[in-house]
Amino acid sequence: FISHNGFPCYIDNSIFVSPLYLTNVFDYCIDFLNDHSKETIIVHLKKEAIPNEIPNKLVKYIENHKEYFYIGKTIPKLGKVRKRIVVITREGYLGTKIEVGEMGDCREYDSKNKQCYPSIDVIILFVQDAYSLDGTEKWDFVHDILTNNISSKCKI
Repeated sequence: FISHNGFPCYIDNSIFVSPLYLTNVFDYCIDFLNDHSKETIIVHLKKEAIPNEIPNKLVKYIENHKEYFYIGKTIPKLGKVRKRIVVITREGYLGTKIEVGEMGDCREYDSKNKQCYPSIDVIILFVQDAYSLDGTEKWDFVHDILTNNISSKCKI
């Protein structure tokens, strides 16, 4: 099941509360894509504290739903992946591998603090994973990325 910072995530379906699994998230994504066929979903999977068999289970799920997934080694053009989920990983075990620097040491946001964002100019792919920031600073950080006040690019 999915957890965030050690806290489990749950599905609350008003009758039962059950653990949220990645397959549930992908099922929701597939439902969304069926309703919005011109959309694309980009999923960045970060392998953290998960058993080694999880990627194998994930590959099996994707194989069973392959018409909804793009797991190529390059970032595709949008027209090629409409109504699909583009999978990106840092470890390269599935989909496109991206190299993103560790951002956990970013504890106080300042646009000049290079610990808060990677800046590698290969392709424009904006990344924000400064999970140690508080809510206000995180919003400032995201705003600065989206308005090009800072460069936050990673290597593909």
